[in-house]
Amino acid sequence: MGIQLIGIAFGLFMAYLTYLYYKRKNLSFNDLAIWMAIWAGFVFVTIFPEALEGFVKPLMFYRLLDLLMVVSFMVLFVLIFLMYSTNRKNEQKINRIVREIALKKER
Repeated sequence: MGIQLIGIAFGLFMAYLTYLYYKRKNLSFNDLAIWMAIWAGFVFVTIFPEALEGFVKPLMFYRLLDLLMVVSFMVLFVLIFLMYSTNRKNEQKINRIVREIALKKER
């Protein structure tokens, strides 16, 4: 029960933090919706871990924690890929802007 309370508090804190970032215009509404769904799912699984028991056996996992770890790694890899692609786009934009400024200074 103690770890569940910590998990619930963490999920609620992260949902609040996500909402603050949305209010400060650092996140779009779509970002807010996605992250709120993630935090709501986290809190739900923390409160009702037995709700996922039906997925554990058919997927050949021995414990619920094994399934959650695999899903967590998959989500992390997706987020890392999205961050990398956004970083590359920003780098290309910065290079284009710097190139344009350099060409204007030459004239």
